[in-house]
Amino acid sequence: MTSYAKMFGAAGLLCLPFLLSTAPVIADENYPQRPVTIVVPFAPGGGADNLVRLVAPHLSERLGQEFVIENRGGGGSAIGSVHVIQAPADGYTLLSHSSSAAINTALYGELPYDLFGDLHPISLLASGPVVLVVHPDSGYESLDELLDAARAEPGSIVFSTGGPGSPPHLALELMMSVTDTEFVAQHYRGAGPATVDLLGGHVTAMFSGVSQSREHIDAGSLRAIGITGAERNAALPDVPTMAELGYEGVSAAGTFWGMLARRGTPQAIIDRLNAELVEIMKTPELVERLTQLGYVARTTTPQGYEDHIRGEIELWTRVVEEANIQVEQ
Repeated sequence: MTSYAKMFGAAGLLCLPFLLSTAPVIADENYPQRPVTIVVPFAPGGGADNLVRLVAPHLSERLGQEFVIENRGGGGSAIGSVHVIQAPADGYTLLSHSSSAAINTALYGELPYDLFGDLHPISLLASGPVVLVVHPDSGYESLDELLDAARAEPGSIVFSTGGPGSPPHLALELMMSVTDTEFVAQHYRGAGPATVDLLGGHVTAMFSGVSQSREHIDAGSLRAIGITGAERNAALPDVPTMAELGYEGVSAAGTFWGMLARRGTPQAIIDRLNAELVEIMKTPELVERLTQLGYVARTTTPQGYEDHIRGEIELWTRVVEEANIQVEQ
């Protein structure tokens, strides 16, 4: 498979050993004493961005300092992730993480950083399906109509994705493998711009997180024709699952979101953030809002989140191998 390093850039990788040699900062008992930056490694408007913008105000309220969102998209989440790794290990630069890193590990076999050696999991925050949406002017009313058109003219229908190795991208690759069809993947620096181009009619379809597509589905500016997951999603109860439509092999596609810090961040800070996030994700009004947007709130211990990521890498490695998914960057 193509090296992931090409997508990130060799020059950036060469400087990592020097950058990562910086000694961690000693924890302050009164953390945080100044604003905290949460880096989202995607453009605004995607699932990771939408989720953390709902969670951050609760962190600010509970910890008494502002938690600021900073979007650093590109490289399939690598650019933002490496930015966090280059920051001091003091808990003031965090990473809003998605399943992209696990998926990219499965697809490319490597990342431009050591996922577990350079980053310390704090907690899983949520999981959710991806929904297949088409532009209403496309004329496709159902998944079978879309697949029939693709079989009639392979490579003629363009999907937007949030970037190479993103959950929507892998959902598309999995669907092509399961249904023996060929679509064209047009990659963007996040789900936000990918959605904008779909709304503008520049592409035909995309797999999307529910949070960034539901309002457009409700408004009629996008049409939902299928959703992944074992059961219908509460936010889109009228949209049939892939299994219901006869394509159970596509059901595994989905995503999860969580938070990490640079490895070397004092354990006391990791534990404090974990404890706060666990309580925040139980907040009734937040849970209700997340459900409306298609998220399923879930939390773990720091070790539990690391175990979850490792399990997802194993899952997607198996899916990629069994479906013979090969991705050119």
